[in-house]
Amino acid sequence: MGQEQGWDVAAALIGQHWDTYATNAPRQVLDAIAALPGAVLLNDASLVIAASYLQHVVLGEDPSSFDPVQAVPSGADPVNGALTQQLTIYTGISASARTSGAVRKALDAAEQGRRLLEEAKQGAENPARAAELDRVQANLPHFFLQWGRSREAAEAAGAGYEYAQAYRVGMRTNQPQVARVAAGHLAWHHAERGRIKRASEWLTRALATGEPDQRYEAVIHLAAALVALERGDRLAAGVSLARMRAYPTGEYWAPSLWVRAIHASTAEDAILVQNEFTAELERHPRSARGPVDARYLRTTRLTLGIAPGDDGPRVRTAPDLLLDAVDAFARGDLEAAANLVQGPAAATEDAIPRVRANALLVSAAVQLGLGHESAAVDSFERAHTLLTEEGMTTPYRALPQEMVAFFTEATGRPVAVERGVEPTPVPIALGTLTPRERELLGFLTTKAKFAEIGAELHLSPNSVRTAAQRLYRKLGVNSRKQAAEIAHRAGIS
Repeated sequence: MGQEQGWDVAAALIGQHWDTYATNAPRQVLDAIAALPGAVLLNDASLVIAASYLQHVVLGEDPSSFDPVQAVPSGADPVNGALTQQLTIYTGISASARTSGAVRKALDAAEQGRRLLEEAKQGAENPARAAELDRVQANLPHFFLQWGRSREAAEAAGAGYEYAQAYRVGMRTNQPQVARVAAGHLAWHHAERGRIKRASEWLTRALATGEPDQRYEAVIHLAAALVALERGDRLAAGVSLARMRAYPTGEYWAPSLWVRAIHASTAEDAILVQNEFTAELERHPRSARGPVDARYLRTTRLTLGIAPGDDGPRVRTAPDLLLDAVDAFARGDLEAAANLVQGPAAATEDAIPRVRANALLVSAAVQLGLGHESAAVDSFERAHTLLTEEGMTTPYRALPQEMVAFFTEATGRPVAVERGVEPTPVPIALGTLTPRERELLGFLTTKAKFAEIGAELHLSPNSVRTAAQRLYRKLGVNSRKQAAEIAHRAGIS
């Protein structure tokens, strides 16, 4: 084709078929790029980056560890080069910055790439510009996918739009593999935010498109696991999590810990996730974690009852304020929790459903603790309506069983979540303790006998024993040892 129609056309042919052969036949694609004249490579930095990536794969290196910025030729110009070259460089900068934790830089580069593409579309009546746009079509799904990831990592609007564009253009340009990846990312994007019905739709599209890709398949199974958990299908969730282990989790290492924590149903399961949590912290130093990673780690700690730690940078967004409210409630500071949760709970209808629903449930728990039963019931009913509309069930697990029973009886609204097999909801359970119960819990962490504790609290041994049993029920445990473990994790002694 290069000899008959020109080498630019031949180079475009490689881009058109990249999705099909880059994974299954990397050496052959590398040979095809090497067959192009040097002048073509000098004029198109994207081909040089592609060749570097393929060499990386052929040598057996982890594809996710490839740094596109390092592969950019020293003379490549991200401002005055060809459109494909400019978009490739900006996308490479975005991906590289994101994986190193520099999410602001990643977002800036992604937005610059998007602006550049929109400006090019506005000048499409120019034949030369139209030809450039035509040549870049095969690469667009890959660009959109990376821009979506950077927007998601930076918590900027538009990630879902970029994923949807990647899917649609991928299908239109006959690139089912990248379309599959985009659909999988969009399924996770919706599932993580609590839009379970939309997540299910995109998950179906992902599984029906293309073939499994070693580099990106993990996110599809992660989305499937979370959807299954929201439907109460623990077995299906376990199968999806097991399948996910066959693929590298890449940038989804922190979210996968959170989903595994939700899936844990026994103390043994929780210990396994805690061990994995510790190992992942060692593999991913704090300097390489973005605020979203930090939030997933913090949520995992709260889910499993792990002691707080320095997980990474924090920002003052609604999800972070919600976690602060849960922390305050766990410490028994109901007034602080009420103030912190007020904003996330009062969010508008277009807010993230999972955040708003959790905030309403925490608000209900706080209001009940403050004795405002009417307001608590109202918050619970609003949360119940939202959770039912979106198809979520896991947020209910944050509430102690006794509190769920109270709200169910008060509202007549059944809660569609199984109890008795979930990890203990430690943070909320601690928040329901009275000052006297917290004092007793502190004594239970010692070796003092009930008679000795009673002497300190001016109670009889039988009264201490009765109070301890009531405390165990609140914490969802069966023994003094288990209660003491919860107290130690929460810093109570």
